[in-house]
Amino acid sequence: MSDHGRRILDHLRAVDAELVAQGFPAISAWWWSTLERFYMSGRRTLVLRVGRRGGKSSTLCRLAVVEALFGEHDIPPGDVGTVPIVSTSRDEAAARLRTIEAILRALGVDFRKAGEAIELQRDDGAPVAFKVFAASIAGVSGFTAIAAICDEVAKWQDRDTAANPAEEILTSLRPTMATQPQARLFLSSSPLSTLDAHYDAFERGETPTQCVAHAPTWTANPSISEQDTRALEADARVWAREYRAIPQAAISAAFDPDAVDRAFRDPGCSYHAGERVLVLDPSSGRNDSFTYAVVGWSWPLLPFAAYVTTDLTDEWGRMIAGSCAYALDARGNRIVRSDYTGQIIPFLQVDEIGGIDGAFWQNMRGDDVVDRLCGVCEEHAIRRVVSDQREALMLEAAFVARGYKFTAYERASL
Repeated sequence: MSDHGRRILDHLRAVDAELVAQGFPAISAWWWSTLERFYMSGRRTLVLRVGRRGGKSSTLCRLAVVEALFGEHDIPPGDVGTVPIVSTSRDEAAARLRTIEAILRALGVDFRKAGEAIELQRDDGAPVAFKVFAASIAGVSGFTAIAAICDEVAKWQDRDTAANPAEEILTSLRPTMATQPQARLFLSSSPLSTLDAHYDAFERGETPTQCVAHAPTWTANPSISEQDTRALEADARVWAREYRAIPQAAISAAFDPDAVDRAFRDPGCSYHAGERVLVLDPSSGRNDSFTYAVVGWSWPLLPFAAYVTTDLTDEWGRMIAGSCAYALDARGNRIVRSDYTGQIIPFLQVDEIGGIDGAFWQNMRGDDVVDRLCGVCEEHAIRRVVSDQREALMLEAAFVARGYKFTAYERASL
């Protein structure tokens, strides 16, 4: 164990004992074992996958206070040693700040509240501050971090994009610790999906730079039993995720990964491909990509030697949506098939996805973009293009001039 780690744990035990004497819950045996292993390792990152109500916030707020008050951090004159706490929302971040305030009051430590921060002076005269941030790509930089607490990382969601911004936030956050070799990063969360940065970090396992730890709620916090958690959540799938701390593939910010997997499977039959359409997601070529997809409906072709239809047919006489299949006997009489009497279900097929990446606006004219897209249309025999309203006037004029039908939809109607 490093001397710094030993001293931090000694201070944490003393702080915990004082808080317990004043009515705070004690740090559990699992947490002590995990923190001792982490600080003994000398590594700088601890990735925690712990069920809800597992004592994450309570324990890590105490650790934040100990690191701020007693951590061996060299804070240069004129600088402030900062403990950033990043949470899912401003309300959650404010709750962490209230917990830290309660701990400091219980310990008799003088401090000053300043907006979304708590400021104090260490015994060595160095200024330190606890600052809270809502999970957003902007803003988590510009300070010297002596420890960093990232709370419920798997459930972060950017207000503007709805995506989990953890990768970008951590990329901004880690350099704030660069001049503080004893600074530690804590990535804590109950799990959500298999498509987020917290999941990826945990799955990397033990490395030269990080430790990982997993516990269901009742292990991390024995005051709550497994039976208690089952009473709180009747849905077995949700219970496994929230309390057993098992991430699920069917949860993501945008698409259900199980549905994505189904979308990429082989249809398992021959099929007739209907008319293809070019779908656009335009950009102005400054930051995001100008993307397109070739899509259309396809219909399974039933493996019958001969059949007739009772409903709609396409131009080749093949059944389309809403049709029912019947076998014919040798004399051409219709026989209802016992193995198929239902409807033929079409499926949406994506043949190609592509785009023009990066800041292309300086070296590509609008006509150049349209010409490139028309090449895609020719390859797939496409005559119809659909898009949203962005750049719609230019695109409509350009595509119509080239003989294509162009339709722009408002986003709300897509």
